[in-house]
Amino acid sequence: MLEKDVNIFVSLHPDDERSVLLALEQVRSAGWHNIDISGLQTGQAAILESIQQSGMALIFLSKAYVRDQRLMLEEFAYAATVVRKPFIPVWLDSLVDIQQDCQNIDGDRHLLSALEMLTAKYSCTAIDELIAELERFTPDNTPYTPSTPQICDKPCEAYEGDEPYIFISYAHDDAIQVYPEIKELYESGWDLWYDEGIKVTERYLPVIADNIRHCSVFVLMLTNRCLVRPFVMNYELEYARQRGVPIIPVLLEELTPQPWSEENAAKLLKAAIAPDVLIEHISRASLTNRGTRIAVPPAIKQNVVYDVNLPLEMPGFKILVQGDEITIVRYVGDDRDVVIPSTVTSVDGKITFQVTAICDYAFTGGGSGISGIGVNIDLMASGMFNKKIKINKESLENCKLLTSVTIPDSITNIGQGAFSGCKLLKGTSKNHLLNILT
Repeated sequence: MLEKDVNIFVSLHPDDERSVLLALEQVRSAGWHNIDISGLQTGQAAILESIQQSGMALIFLSKAYVRDQRLMLEEFAYAATVVRKPFIPVWLDSLVDIQQDCQNIDGDRHLLSALEMLTAKYSCTAIDELIAELERFTPDNTPYTPSTPQICDKPCEAYEGDEPYIFISYAHDDAIQVYPEIKELYESGWDLWYDEGIKVTERYLPVIADNIRHCSVFVLMLTNRCLVRPFVMNYELEYARQRGVPIIPVLLEELTPQPWSEENAAKLLKAAIAPDVLIEHISRASLTNRGTRIAVPPAIKQNVVYDVNLPLEMPGFKILVQGDEITIVRYVGDDRDVVIPSTVTSVDGKITFQVTAICDYAFTGGGSGISGIGVNIDLMASGMFNKKIKINKESLENCKLLTSVTIPDSITNIGQGAFSGCKLLKGTSKNHLLNILT
């Protein structure tokens, strides 16, 4: 049973507000009082923080919800796959009705595939069954360790086309072991798709889901790291199972599963094959063989690896990451002179995240004795980036020791009261704005 004091984040479409609020009244009457429906009224940064602070999520799914890219990706997918919160999908419309609606309106097929993948492991909970589901719900608190990106060249282009192909599922920690297998498959003439096929402009999760939806064979590169990757086990593999796609587990190493993964490992080992017989098994499938060919490494693409949270840290700051943008939520360091960087680079140096906003109350109170703050966005000011930074209301309120702030011209918005109570503040590069707003 779900603990009664757990903080529950609720994700819903505004069109469904009336029926959802009625259901939530019943949830409160049953003893769950910590219900957060702030998503109807607050901005995206606050929503993401609410999801992070929650103990689980209720996702109210409807035709309108699935049409909404922000809800699907920045609330549902974020909760499920980025911060890995336990969740219950509650169906206001049935999956069949949602699928039919998507066809009728020529909807976003990738979002539909994402919905199917995210819910593949879960039973359908109707709104009138919600209380019973909460009473028997046991959150999955399996330990999680982020991937360690492997820096190595991808072996070949991913297949793009309408003919049958192989989907390759693997943990990114295993790239050095997996890529030679992918190369051998490709050079033996078999079309395959792996995450190299995600273009820079595409949304990773819907693209992965859609490629599983349309693949003819699902090859799982089975290792100990793969077993503890929630995205691989709970979403990719479960979706392939739900779709009835033939699954071929390829055992790349001896398994020593953790207690929570023993059952899944045992099932997979029954069907697992050795890498040296993979091509033989693939040849039995209804796939077109292209004949012997040479694998050419694709051009480098700056793709965000979906099971690695990057940047891993931004010392001194609590942050939220949305795509390639960073919001400063709170300063937690102890420096007296604080410099807010314009950009942060990922560990491998390939992905650059831009600092674009400072939340309300991020520096409020100045408890650490901050005397100076510099917003270091010279690159943005020079026109190298089109992004503009926003300082929200009351961000630096009552920083009593603050004497100076440097604000470049590229800051286009300073919220009401951002510097109120900063009595020692003497001057900035935008005094005309401060005189108006403080």
